[in-house]
Amino acid sequence: MKYQAVIFDLDGTLVNSLDDLAESVNHGLRQLNLPTHEPASYRKRVGDGVRKLIERSLPDDRQDLAEQLLGLHSQYYAEHYADSSRPYPGVPEMLDQLKQSGRKLAVLSNKGDGFTQEVVARLLGREYFDCVWGHRDGYALKPVPGAALAIAEEMQVAPSKVAYVGDSAVDMKTATSAGFFPVGVTWGFRCRTELILNGAVGIIEHPLQLPKLLDI
Repeated sequence: MKYQAVIFDLDGTLVNSLDDLAESVNHGLRQLNLPTHEPASYRKRVGDGVRKLIERSLPDDRQDLAEQLLGLHSQYYAEHYADSSRPYPGVPEMLDQLKQSGRKLAVLSNKGDGFTQEVVARLLGREYFDCVWGHRDGYALKPVPGAALAIAEEMQVAPSKVAYVGDSAVDMKTATSAGFFPVGVTWGFRCRTELILNGAVGIIEHPLQLPKLLDI
């Protein structure tokens, strides 16, 4: 078995969470009497952690409200993170096939660890995954590869035996920095060109292409 483990990004890769993320930030912006943004525009705002999401959503001259908006977003998102969010079509079947093949599976997100655990458990099923990590104290956000390598070590799989699957430049940079096999998905928040330019070796257009790519 060439790849013994697969690590997945969460938002934009396994789960389409864009509308809930957008509405949570827009809710906070409305509370602060600030302009809101079209949900589609959040494709470019998410991916680098919640603080970057907040900074990118505030006007340049109102960055002083970052902590307030972060609190409003987090409170709202905790209650509404699954209003619209769902696994992408084909994801549950893909996870079934990968799990049955004997591979170890993990999630690594720049979303906070608590939210990551809740989203995975509620929308995907914690039983699929050997490890689930969101952003944890002591670890830098992706694309710094420390957390990714810690997951590989926890699963006792060498980096060269790990495939990393994501939808953004951040994910492809994480994979290449960690020595993983980088797989980009085109159904997520970013485009094929971004994935290729940032190191994607494999590109898939549907979740069920992943088992085939990994020779299952």
